[in-house]
Amino acid sequence: MEAAFGFGALMMMVFFLAMMAFTVGLFGFWIWAFIDAVKREDWMFRSGDRMIWALVTGLGGPIGGVVYFAVGRPKTAKRF
Repeated sequence: MEAAFGFGALMMMVFFLAMMAFTVGLFGFWIWAFIDAVKREDWMFRSGDRMIWALVTGLGGPIGGVVYFAVGRPKTAKRF
């Protein structure tokens, strides 16, 4: 009799858990980018203003968050 929980089922479970972790991570990144865009003052952005970046991150999902961190988020001050 063959085992009900074989190697193939184990690999499917590992793949499912990895994809769930990736999805939760992307969702967390998206929320973090949106909150960061909303909390910043208008003069701090490299380009645009708060409303534009809140819309980009809110409607763009994780890709909007990546665009925000690449283009709009202000660089942090270096501490010595």
